[in-house]
Amino acid sequence: MKSFFNYLDKQIIWCKSFLQEPDGKGSIKRLLMLLIAISFLRAYFKVALNTNIIVDIPQNWMFLLAGIIGLGILDRYVQLKNKQ
Repeated sequence: MKSFFNYLDKQIIWCKSFLQEPDGKGSIKRLLMLLIAISFLRAYFKVALNTNIIVDIPQNWMFLLAGIIGLGILDRYVQLKNKQ
């Protein structure tokens, strides 16, 4: 039973690391990115399961997800560039 709680504690710490910046502070940016990705997956899989057809990603979702990924990469690049 103790090993289960150790495992659970490690998983909670791992999940919290998703929402933290490298310096350990909480990140609203990462929280919003996670919520948008979850809402997309929920809506996309709901449609796929109800119709039994895997459809193309709608353009508005495609641009939103690509923009989030691109802005995340740009933010990281600017942070690294400013440290030099």
